[in-house]
Amino acid sequence: MKIVEERISQHFQLYTNFSMNSPIRLYVRFVFVHDGMNGIISSDKRRRVVNALAKAFSSRFVFNHIDLNDQGLYCPDYFRLLKDSEEERYIKAKTQRDPNVYLHIYSADTFDGAKYRNWSSFPWGLEDDPVMDGVVVDYRNIENEESYHWIIHEVGHWFGLVHTFENGCNPPGDYVDDTEAHSDEIRGCPPEGIHNACPEEKRAPINNYMNYTDCKDTFTLGQIERIFRVAKVYRPKLLEPEVCIPPCPPPM
Repeated sequence: MKIVEERISQHFQLYTNFSMNSPIRLYVRFVFVHDGMNGIISSDKRRRVVNALAKAFSSRFVFNHIDLNDQGLYCPDYFRLLKDSEEERYIKAKTQRDPNVYLHIYSADTFDGAKYRNWSSFPWGLEDDPVMDGVVVDYRNIENEESYHWIIHEVGHWFGLVHTFENGCNPPGDYVDDTEAHSDEIRGCPPEGIHNACPEEKRAPINNYMNYTDCKDTFTLGQIERIFRVAKVYRPKLLEPEVCIPPCPPPM
């Protein structure tokens, strides 16, 4: 991460005309792995996820839904998916479009004894391993609207955000100035309070999407600015007026 932050800082020392006047534009593509019975995600449910993303990330983002894979990927042998597995790499290599302009959301059964139910690549991984770019979620999180905050959390990682408890109480924390540091993750939905905040008189960001609580509903302005800065360095095409290859669907 130190190298990543140095690169971002060096970029903006050279280019000082940074602004968020033009929105980030991206196209969301779902690849849902299924076994013929479980994991099939309807078009309506996919559209609801895109709407939730648009609402969470504010008007500075334009999320468009493009369906290049309406039927999903029937692959019973790969339906149970583990992080960094050969199966994950195969599915991504088989279905991926340009990761510089498309946000791929892959869904499968990731719950079978796996440590992670949802995960994401980071923008700085594009250079070394572009095939593994994208967000992976358990298909049940797409079926259940109450779990959308976990999908939004992973898309935050895809944009370059880290956890609000990154580095604990030690600087530079999560590399965002307006999120209060706290020593470790917070689970459930506790009442507002200190919750291991650093320093102790501060209040931990229990409602921030990049925490682990079940009541996540907020990004800070600093987090949005970081997304734009990271995009400028690692995904500059997202800041261009048009990012998809025609024909393009209308904005959501």
